[in-house]
Amino acid sequence: MSQGCGEILSAAVSCDVVLASCNGLPYLEEQIYSILRQTFPPKRLLISDDASTDGTVELLVALRDRHQAGRPAEIDVITRIELLLWEDRLGVTANFNRALEFCIVNEPAKYLFFSDQDDLWDATKIEQSMALMVAMESRWGVSTPLLVHSDLRLINAEGAPVAFSFFLAQRLDPRLDGLLDLAFQNVITGCTILCNKACLAAALPIPREAILHDSWFGLVASALGRIGFLGSATVSYRQHSGNLVGARAFAWSRLRGWLQTLRNGTAAERFVHPGVNQAMAIVERYSQRSVDGPPGRECAPLSPVLLRQLMADSAWTRWRAARRLGVHKQGLFRTLSWYFCLLWPRRRLSALRAADFRPYRLRPRSVFNMDRPLVLHAIANVQTGGSTRLVVDLVERLGDRYEQVVITSYLPTPAEYEGLEVHELPPRTSVQVFLDTIRRIRPALLHIHYWGGCDLSWYSKVFQAAEHLGVAVIQNVNTPVRPYRSRSLVRNVYVSEYVRDHFAPGDPLATVVYPGSDLSLFGVCDASYLLGLTAPQVEPLWVGMVYRLEPDKLRPDAIQVFIEIVRRRPGTLCLIVGGGSLLETYRDQVQKVGMESAFRFTDYVAYERLPALYRQLSLFISPVWSESFGQVSPFAMSMGVPVIGYQVGALPEILADTSLLAPPNDRSALVQIALELLNDELVRQRIGRRNRQRALQLFSVEAMIQAYADLYEEVLQPMVAERGCP
Repeated sequence: MSQGCGEILSAAVSCDVVLASCNGLPYLEEQIYSILRQTFPPKRLLISDDASTDGTVELLVALRDRHQAGRPAEIDVITRIELLLWEDRLGVTANFNRALEFCIVNEPAKYLFFSDQDDLWDATKIEQSMALMVAMESRWGVSTPLLVHSDLRLINAEGAPVAFSFFLAQRLDPRLDGLLDLAFQNVITGCTILCNKACLAAALPIPREAILHDSWFGLVASALGRIGFLGSATVSYRQHSGNLVGARAFAWSRLRGWLQTLRNGTAAERFVHPGVNQAMAIVERYSQRSVDGPPGRECAPLSPVLLRQLMADSAWTRWRAARRLGVHKQGLFRTLSWYFCLLWPRRRLSALRAADFRPYRLRPRSVFNMDRPLVLHAIANVQTGGSTRLVVDLVERLGDRYEQVVITSYLPTPAEYEGLEVHELPPRTSVQVFLDTIRRIRPALLHIHYWGGCDLSWYSKVFQAAEHLGVAVIQNVNTPVRPYRSRSLVRNVYVSEYVRDHFAPGDPLATVVYPGSDLSLFGVCDASYLLGLTAPQVEPLWVGMVYRLEPDKLRPDAIQVFIEIVRRRPGTLCLIVGGGSLLETYRDQVQKVGMESAFRFTDYVAYERLPALYRQLSLFISPVWSESFGQVSPFAMSMGVPVIGYQVGALPEILADTSLLAPPNDRSALVQIALELLNDELVRQRIGRRNRQRALQLFSVEAMIQAYADLYEEVLQPMVAERGCP
């Protein structure tokens, strides 16, 4: 350690390094040793592996054991290696999130570094970054969220130099780190980040809306604290074919993909909406704190109203909102490209249905008891979706037993549902108005349909009002997020055991209610076939999947499962139902191997068309890497179609048959399961019969409503008895 830095760092207690790995075998060992050989070594190197399948786990275990048994003489004995080996793959941001959450509750150091799995750290990286961090804390205080990052030099896969400065190569100015700047142009690279404990506490949990962990931490530090920059490169940033992100150069494939998004009207969804959603998340989470930057710093505020308008239907509204916000990216070309995508005519699903669109009219049961208890539903928006559909089902099917009213932050115009009593309380509504509204409605029970994210602030006000008024709360956790904590809670309802065990292990208030659907729409086309009473299915057989083709569930290479099936079983046909940012990627891969005639891509389809598409399938394949529940598999099961996939998320409990599940990301094993089923019709029939029975028993709307009826009665009965009501 250099003498000057050593004196500065003498007061620093310790630092940790968090490294996220996933199939990083080629470069991982070199990266780890560059961390262990620092002039200012970390207290702990925590490596979180995201379900690797290439030998990474075996390497990590061997390195840890070797390090503990007898460290090389040139490595300081201070560093401890800890491993978090996960069986379910969540992706890089979620992997960092769970590793950081582990850090914050298990002997956290004062400072935390982030590391990729394929770079090389300079020997003085930690020393230089810590020196700047300590200087910043002496000026701004340890309670201020602080972040330090640096420049990088670029190297190729073999380690040869490519460019001595990442920022010069990318024509980016790292000094433009205000809140508005970072909201639309991230300049902070994750593998250079050092943050203090205050920054870590403020940033966690990383929301689903975050584009990546580095952009989220940058926004948090800019909104609530300070960002420091080291002008010298401290990391050799390796560029290779497996990079998730990196120093991108021009490529015709990228241009072709961009042009395709213009053709199908998804340019804004791909290149504008992710940044807007992330900005909304930062504003909503910290709406009770200043998001205009710390005192004395010029940092343009982000208006949630204007951010929402960036996704409005009207191009003029989007343009006006962008100009009022002052949105810009670094460089004229980047800025013009962003505005081009913002204003380009977008795919309008509503336009496809505009001529015949009618809002759904609720059909509640006849009411004879006018003195029934009132259940108040709180949901952040009343738009078409699974959570809103749950509210509608409860109102329709339990309306004769419970009066039901809805409060929401956003009611679309025109309304998508008719017959709901809805009170709109926009995001900026004060807690006092929430109190007055709920007091006026006088609910016996508050049922909150929670998903956090950019709506966290609105949900917080609902919970605050419930606590103040002493109203009992049932919280539905319908998405893979941690439940909100409140004294008013009496039950937490999870959509699957996986979500419960993964996000709230040991929750004493937990109960699981599977989402239910009207399976009468997804009936078996030919019940006699499942019983083996009619002629067998004739070739060619169809396999397929039904998903939003987005990275939150599917990987860019998921289509290779279907390509391999067609390669090994010629004549098989593939049906890919759904649209999204991965659609053109999948089409390109199919075209590259000359299999266009064996594939049918439908893009987005109307809900009413799904049963007819499912009926074509002999086998439904779920090649997802993440699944909290997912109703597309129960739809297939209800129609007597066998379902196979990877052993991830809630799929094991949905199917209840591990023989139909391959190890995570083991493509060859999944293909083999598919081929065996396609070649054995009797087994397909047996699985189809079992699937149909299981779907009707567990995943029907009738089963779901009965579970909620029992839950309401269980919660409300003691209250009725206590008040002496009949």
